[in-house]
Amino acid sequence: MDSNDIIQSSFALDNIKISSCAYPPTELLPYNLILSFSCNFDDLTICNMENTDDNTPPSFNFTTFTGDTVPNKELGPIRDHTSNSSSGGFIYWNQQLPFISGDTGFIRPLKRIDQNFGMCVRFAYYVKSSAVNKNGTKLILRGGGCYGKEMWINSLDDSLGWQVATVPVEKFACMERFYFRVSQIEPVPVSVAFDDIEIAQCPSFDPTTTTTTTVSTPTPSTTTTQTTTLSTITSTSTIKTTKITTSSLSSRTSTKSTPTRHTTSYDSSTASNAIQISSTKYIYLINFCVFTVISQFF
Repeated sequence: MDSNDIIQSSFALDNIKISSCAYPPTELLPYNLILSFSCNFDDLTICNMENTDDNTPPSFNFTTFTGDTVPNKELGPIRDHTSNSSSGGFIYWNQQLPFISGDTGFIRPLKRIDQNFGMCVRFAYYVKSSAVNKNGTKLILRGGGCYGKEMWINSLDDSLGWQVATVPVEKFACMERFYFRVSQIEPVPVSVAFDDIEIAQCPSFDPTTTTTTTVSTPTPSTTTTQTTTLSTITSTSTIKTTKITTSSLSSRTSTKSTPTRHTTSYDSSTASNAIQISSTKYIYLINFCVFTVISQFF
């Protein structure tokens, strides 16, 4: 092979042979890894999840319940998130007396997730506590494996029903664990539940959407022509007509008014005849007055 990199060089291989070495027999460990995770708990199992964080045992475990079997009907939830059904399953933090500040719960998928670029964790959560304005219940999504990080935190007393969170993972490939944790600060009764947990590539969570664009088409303009007829009397008692044409433009798409232009057409001979009539009348009037004055002297 020849190379033209920074320094020109070449090398060659020949007589390649691969043979078995005298290593002792070895059994490989099982590949305890999955590419994605999804569970809606409707089969009333915890989908091979486990109540642990490898370090500290939880105060109370998460177990599956339905709206019909949930221990505290007043705090709920009385329906699941998947199908809004009282018989649909979810995992519920089964808190028991005595209530102590600092009670905890952890649950995680049993196998590690083969985390890839562009992955997200999506889940529905429910919280309802007897505390008011204390933010006494803390929910945490934590990554633990290649990195230890609290990816999502929410402190509250009441989620006002089921809510959905979508959390992106760190931007590197790794075998990772994801823990869903609850920490109860106020020593009061509280209901905490998770449903529809999914760990997969982010685009798989969002359905394809279609965008519709509506184009407005202007209404065609309408032109109206109006004709008015006027009468003019000439000296020969002939009636001639003069036409006045008015054009108006009305548009349904504009509120601006268009001025109306009036055009009048007439015959020049008509005007001349009118002048001659006026002159003749004045001559007759003067002759009549002169004749009247002269007749008075005779």
